[in-house]
Amino acid sequence: MKDSQKLLSVVIPIATPDRYLMNLENWIRTEDFEDVEIFIIHDRKDNESSDSLLNLISIFPEISISLESQEFNSPGLARNAGIKKTSGKWVTFLDADDYQHTGVIKEAVRDSKNADMIVGQFQRINSTGKQPKAVNTNLVSEIWMDPGFWRIAYKRDLLLSNTFSDLKMGEDIVFLADILREKRNISFSKANFYDYLVGNPFQSSANPINFQDIVKAIHLIMSKNPEWPTHKNDRGFLNRLALSYIKHSLSIKNFSGLTFVLWVLSRIYFNFSKEILSKSLRGFR
Repeated sequence: MKDSQKLLSVVIPIATPDRYLMNLENWIRTEDFEDVEIFIIHDRKDNESSDSLLNLISIFPEISISLESQEFNSPGLARNAGIKKTSGKWVTFLDADDYQHTGVIKEAVRDSKNADMIVGQFQRINSTGKQPKAVNTNLVSEIWMDPGFWRIAYKRDLLLSNTFSDLKMGEDIVFLADILREKRNISFSKANFYDYLVGNPFQSSANPINFQDIVKAIHLIMSKNPEWPTHKNDRGFLNRLALSYIKHSLSIKNFSGLTFVLWVLSRIYFNFSKEILSKSLRGFR
């Protein structure tokens, strides 16, 4: 179904697809895809076949599903390729091991007036069967605390000038920091947009090698804003990355890069302290 412009495009980067076919099929069978187009971007390794994805797509001829298969070696670059193919007014992202409430997002974007982004809520689902934990964010200043770029619907035009880096980890936070450095019209929905699976041993965050990309992500955010300590959103995202890196480094007893990360944190908190002191002094004048 490739007719008129769709309301919503969903971009799904996927590597080793056989692990996630059942989850993807369940999502497609459950959600409402009227006025929605889906782009599956297979980040192919070596001579890995895309046949299983083609078979999955063939089950749902009534739904607009497209597949691109090539070697990107990065979820961010795979998403960039998907963005270029989209034609929807709004774009969202789905990781193949998670679940997106597409019908809920459609209602939110239909009701939107002048927003560039709509931030929904999400819940963490533990793969070991623990109870879901809901995450509620209703302020721009809180987005960095639980970045969850996949629980956000973006106007497509916004994404044409903001792309993902080639990092394997931290690319989502760099992406959000780039977007939020400019003033945006952001609306918040109380509805749950996304279920995020944690505890999956195949997630990129489960690979210790990928954690070195967090240091690169910090460098990227800093290099794009020479006055980064004074920018509230950059400070928040850098804080998030730095604390994640420290927690991981302590858990595996690998302290390379730790000095740099601690220096970044000291700059963040020193600058924040200066702001508080300055505001307090102004109060006495």
